[in-house]
Amino acid sequence: LTAYDGDSWNVKLHDWQWGSEVMSMAVKWHGKDPLVVVGLGNGAVQYYNGVEGGWTELQGLGWEHGVGTLAADFGADPSSKPRVVLSLTSCTPLDNTGEARQCQDNGIGTVKYFDGKEWRDLHDDGWKANVVRMDVKWPSDGTAVPSMVVALQNGGIEYYDGSDWDELRVPNGYAVSCFHVRWTDGTSQ
Repeated sequence: LTAYDGDSWNVKLHDWQWGSEVMSMAVKWHGKDPLVVVGLGNGAVQYYNGVEGGWTELQGLGWEHGVGTLAADFGADPSSKPRVVLSLTSCTPLDNTGEARQCQDNGIGTVKYFDGKEWRDLHDDGWKANVVRMDVKWPSDGTAVPSMVVALQNGGIEYYDGSDWDELRVPNGYAVSCFHVRWTDGTSQ
C-alpha cells in the first residue's frame, strides 16, 4: 500500500503482510500525512495514522465475511481513532486479482459501526443482500451515530437516521450502480 507525496509513489504505508486484499479504503490528509482506514477481504479493519506513524488494528479476523463498503470520520484530532461505518459482504475477493467477484448469492447486508472504541451492529443480515454503495452523513459533534443511505445488491435503497432504518426503494432485482444523496440537516432527500 503506497501513497503519492506529490512527487512520486515512493511513500510505502504497508508491505501486504495482512494476508488479504484491501477491499475498501477511506483517506484523510493531515498536511502531508495520510490517515487511512482499510477494510480487508478477510474481514479485518486496519487504521494507519501517518501523523504518529503506525498501523492499529480496529478489527481482527472475528467476522465470517469480508468488508464491502466503508466510510470513516477522522475528526479533527489525528491522535484519536476514527469512527467507521462498514458493510460486510459475501463477495470474497478473487484470488488472483483482489477484485470483488460478482456474487451469485443473495448476500448478507450487515452494517457495523465503530465509535472509536468498540463495534456494534447497525443492521443484521436481514436484508439478505450485500450493500453495494453507501453515503454517510457524520454528525458534527463527533459522538452521535451517523445517518446513512445504502444501496443493496437487489436494488433496494435503505435510509438510517441514526436510530432506525427506513426503506426508500423496494428491491427490484437490479443493483444500484451509483446514487447521490443531498443531505439537509442530517436527513436525506
